[in-house]
Amino acid sequence: MWKTINDILNSIDNFVWGVPLMVLILAGGILLTIRLGVMQIRKLPLALKWMVKNEAAREKFPVSLLFVPL
Repeated sequence: MWKTINDILNSIDNFVWGVPLMVLILAGGILLTIRLGVMQIRKLPLALKWMVKNEAAREKFPVSLLFVPL
């Protein structure tokens, strides 16, 4: 009996984690890209600028100073 239940669950699992899930993930990504106006491409220069700015700020104040024993 347990083998039959396990086989049924395995077949459902293999079906769900196959093509349907890939289609849902791709469709969701495309939908969000269109609805948000291709934000991941439009805002890339700003994100890179903030990333470089934060790296420069980190060099001025190293994180290791936060862990100095008192």
